[in-house]
Amino acid sequence: MEVTVAKTAGFCFGVKRAVEKVYDQIATGKKPIYTYGPIIHNEEVVQDLEEKGVQVINSKEELEALKEGVVVIRSHGVGREIYELLERQGLELVDATCPFVKKIHKIVREQCEAGRRVIIVGNEHHPEVEGIKGWGNEYTLAVESLEEFENLALRPDEKLCIVAQTTFNYNKFQDLVEKISKTYYDILVLNTICNATQERQVEAARIASSVEAMIVIGGRHSSNTQKLYEICLKECENTFYIQTLGDLDPDSVSSVRSVGITAGASTPKKIIEEVHTRMAEQSFAELLKEEEESTKPIRTGEIVTGQVIEVNKDEIILSIAGNKSEGVITRDEYSNDNSVDLTTKVQVGEEMEAKVIKLNDGVGMVSLSYKRMAADRGNKRLEEAFENQEVLTAKVAQVLDGGLSVLVEDTRVFIPASLVSDSYEKDSSQETLFSKLIEVLVCEWAKRMGFSSRFIKQKASYEDVNIVIDNKVIVCDAKSFRLGRSQKAPNVKDFLKLEDIRKWMARYPNKLGGLVTYPCTHDWSSGSDAYQYCSDKSAPTVMLPYKYLSYLLKTKSNYSTTELSELWDYSRIFPNILPKKMKGGNKKAYWSKIDSEILNITHTTSEELHNYILQADQLIKECIQANLERLEYQKGAIITEINNSINTETDINKLKEEIIEYKIAAETGNLTDLINRIKNFRL
Repeated sequence: MEVTVAKTAGFCFGVKRAVEKVYDQIATGKKPIYTYGPIIHNEEVVQDLEEKGVQVINSKEELEALKEGVVVIRSHGVGREIYELLERQGLELVDATCPFVKKIHKIVREQCEAGRRVIIVGNEHHPEVEGIKGWGNEYTLAVESLEEFENLALRPDEKLCIVAQTTFNYNKFQDLVEKISKTYYDILVLNTICNATQERQVEAARIASSVEAMIVIGGRHSSNTQKLYEICLKECENTFYIQTLGDLDPDSVSSVRSVGITAGASTPKKIIEEVHTRMAEQSFAELLKEEEESTKPIRTGEIVTGQVIEVNKDEIILSIAGNKSEGVITRDEYSNDNSVDLTTKVQVGEEMEAKVIKLNDGVGMVSLSYKRMAADRGNKRLEEAFENQEVLTAKVAQVLDGGLSVLVEDTRVFIPASLVSDSYEKDSSQETLFSKLIEVLVCEWAKRMGFSSRFIKQKASYEDVNIVIDNKVIVCDAKSFRLGRSQKAPNVKDFLKLEDIRKWMARYPNKLGGLVTYPCTHDWSSGSDAYQYCSDKSAPTVMLPYKYLSYLLKTKSNYSTTELSELWDYSRIFPNILPKKMKGGNKKAYWSKIDSEILNITHTTSEELHNYILQADQLIKECIQANLERLEYQKGAIITEINNSINTETDINKLKEEIIEYKIAAETGNLTDLINRIKNFRL
């Protein structure tokens, strides 16, 4: 049995935070401690807290009767009146409301004050929805279906604002909003479904569609778990809803070959692990039985799966699954790179596939090839892409005089210069090719955002790329920087001229603005003219590094014109152009405003964006460090080889030393230069 556990299963950020806050209060020794409603929809957690002295309050009347103590507001949040009551009672408040729910409270309050009727898409009896309604007015309503919405007594000219319960089914929400939008013209739709909820639902659906049985773990009263169950049941008819391992009937999954496991946001990790262990034990018993029953024969040319039982820099030894034989993959049959150290590629215990090339290598082992298997799959992938007219993404392996050598799933493919670009033959420098790669990535980003894009061929006086959103256009300059450029070096000339943006935008009757994209965040000085240019309303221009572009993609797969155009609402974002010499510089002011807009569009927190940027920076550093180590190793190997190749016992030691110094300088000079350039670039 194959067991797949969803990576998103278990406590979400908000629930984990709320539970930890209660346990923190217990640790202080304060008494009495109350939670307004069960802290989460999980009976085991609630029971454990009760055993530690935490009491649950379920009503406003109970709260009014308290004279002292600490009251913890759970992640679902509460209405405004509960906060006011706590203040009147003089009780200590610990607010564990999920930040995503808090944001909805703010939206509802502001939109009601602006004169819009707020419609909450969600279960009106759910504590989260009850809390959200508590920040609206008497006209704030909740609906769960199109039928409920149609039964509302609304005027056709009424201004509406639609938000969603954070755990609502994303697809249902989108479908409902689409139908409502056809009737009401003045409607503001804000997708407030938690990202973690969306990711959890998408992953659950994907796993459920690929397994024979699906197990959903969570409390019976958990809204998000109930929706997970509905989603999984739609994809897999053998879906089981359990609270703990004790609810699972082993016989119900005893005959399946694959099972998936997911869990709601209120399910402790311990319960998930118990279910996983039970399934794994069952899987082991089945595997043992299969091993006893038969040993599968293998044939030359067959693809086999094996577990790595030994690895050194030259060889990988596999235990072939379903067969009592062992196989060997030599370095030559793993990669075309003769210098690769196999210990850096695989680890003992890993599973991998390989192609059988010889049943006996002379010492009783099966000869296997990883690179031939990869090449076969790559060729097949290329054939499929050719037949389907599909566009593939390839990694540039080598820049050649006549074109590019690229890798498609480990298959090397040659692209002639004439097919790379119209201007390749005029300038085939690595920097120009890097620029073209950036343009391709920007177009791919636009496509994944749900918009069309195209390259601009007339490079001299035109933008690199334009992105079309409905009938509006974003002119785009895809910047690249020389590898050796120092962090302090970038200036306005490295950015682009304001006149260029104005010139490009003038060609389009409908436009949003200009966009400057680049691989990483360069450290323009605080007083750089770049910030002035990007805050000028006459040619609204946004500069976004790839980390920001990828963050937009991460948080949402598709954006509307209205949402993205908020980035160019300069009358609101930059009412006045940033001064040339702002006290302390204008760098911080610019990025503060751009960050705020990104968070507004993505409906996320600054903490999430900050953590994502930190992770991206760390990944860049690790990649650079790995390359530095590899280059330093190559340099050391060259020096050692030269030293060993010269007879140290010769009488012409002086000449020998001069020859060694000359050879070392000649053969490592480029590597030394590259190492220094990389160090200056990021480290």
